Amino acid sequence: YIILLFFIWIAAGISNTASANIYYYSGTMDAAFTMEENTAISMPDGVTKFIYNYSLPQNYDYSVNSQSADSPQILFNPQPSSSEIKTDEFGNKYAELIWNNPASGTITGTVTYSINTTADWDKFVTSDLFPVKSNLIPLDVAQFLEATDQVQSDNAMIKLLADDLTYDSGQQWQAVSAICGWVMDNITYGTNSNIDAVSTYTDKVGVCSNYSHLACAILRAAGIPARFVGGRALSKSYSLPYQGGSSFSGVDWSPSLHAWIEVYYPSLGWVPYEPQRDLHHIDTHRITHGAGTDNSSLIFGSSQWWFYMGVPPSSYPSISSGPDTITWNTDIIDLAYVKESDEINATAFSTPVTFISSKTVNLSLNKGWNLLSSDIAFSVTDKLSDDSKFASVWKWEGGGWAVYLPGEETQGDYAGSKGFTVLSTISPGAGFWVNSVGSQTLSISGAPATGSLTLTSGWNLVGLKSDQGKTVTALISGNQGNIASVWKWKSGGWAVYLPGEDDGGADYADSKGFTVLSNIEPGEGCWVNATQQTTLD
Repeated sequence: YIILLFFIWIAAGISNTASANIYYYSGTMDAAFTMEENTAISMPDGVTKFIYNYSLPQNYDYSVNSQSADSPQILFNPQPSSSEIKTDEFGNKYAELIWNNPASGTITGTVTYSINTTADWDKFVTSDLFPVKSNLIPLDVAQFLEATDQVQSDNAMIKLLADDLTYDSGQQWQAVSAICGWVMDNITYGTNSNIDAVSTYTDKVGVCSNYSHLACAILRAAGIPARFVGGRALSKSYSLPYQGGSSFSGVDWSPSLHAWIEVYYPSLGWVPYEPQRDLHHIDTHRITHGAGTDNSSLIFGSSQWWFYMGVPPSSYPSISSGPDTITWNTDIIDLAYVKESDEINATAFSTPVTFISSKTVNLSLNKGWNLLSSDIAFSVTDKLSDDSKFASVWKWEGGGWAVYLPGEETQGDYAGSKGFTVLSTISPGAGFWVNSVGSQTLSISGAPATGSLTLTSGWNLVGLKSDQGKTVTALISGNQGNIASVWKWKSGGWAVYLPGEDDGGADYADSKGFTVLSNIEPGEGCWVNATQQTTLD
């Protein structure tokens, strides 16, 4: 294989009417648009196989930001010999297009898709302390604490800087703000022949991939999981209100491939950050194509983008992109100025921060099977490892079971033999089963999470992120058409609610010896069968 790369990151341009500072805003952003990407592949003689990996726009629903994308229409002329939708090791989807013995000339392609992006600047509600406890970091997230060739979080200078920036931070958001603020203040946008974190720290100059690699390195050195995001910045200027009727005008990005980061909070999950400008959120004028450990780990824009077999006698394949066409259907900017602070010298925009203190939850367990939930993240090995009290712990995640067997030295043996995964962490709002040896109380202390529950199509095992119980009708209010059934296990029996039945499923429940489900209390888990992806408030 011979690998070639054509990839450029471009920064933002901002004009404002105030001095440099952090400016806090409340409100929402909502954008919907259709993107048409055009590509031309120049193919010389002698190529026996050409592979083009197109990174698809991703779908996600975070606490502050979301992106939903339809299935792209991918048209190339001549058509590829084969095409297949694949998923990389980080869960990013891409289309693999293969041409066998392509003729010399030009392959033209058009990819069209529709996107909806949202940003709710009032939903950054965190309860996470700093330093972040390692037992609150799930196994699949822990990889984003590791050093890489481009994110050298194990470098002595980077580690010292992380310690200096976070020594007085008691809450995670404070540590993240200090790190991102330092990057904004100390790195100048400009060309750098290297994009890794150490080169960026040493040279103090770079493009957005430099900013992102350095921010990830310092965060990981501080024990905070952070991942590199590759995507596309969209050029559509907007204004933000300021004091006295003035405003920040020309808030915009250059239309280009772009990079930013995501930071993991145990109580929130992933939160996007723009280490050039934005704290605790990203704006809606961008498209996320993938997230990984660093730039080289992504198909989008890395050396995995395209490659070929064969040795052309005088030239190589080349790819040119554009022109791209964006049709904006919706672009709502509903933001209000809240305050400003002089924490940094650069100009940055931030959501308000709401911090919730820790609490203790006591869950009552009966002998046998218990269906539970928690609004506090906790480590299974910390709380449920005593095999004299607990026989097994089960959680449904990603369409399969994760299991933990107290007392077993090699957890993966049983799980692997059954096609399960090993359960390590209970995240806020997740439901889980505990097979209890006897009646007892499970006490969990920590910072509670708030916010909505995201359901995937099919079966979901969930609970409440709240101190208050909810009636089942209130829980699914506005989403009745997307919910087939809700189930709760209590005192050795099932209670069920069927939204599509006039009586809520009373006749069905009676015929099966069940009861009709009326409410979900804090600490109780429930099964929800959703007909499509749905968010419950």
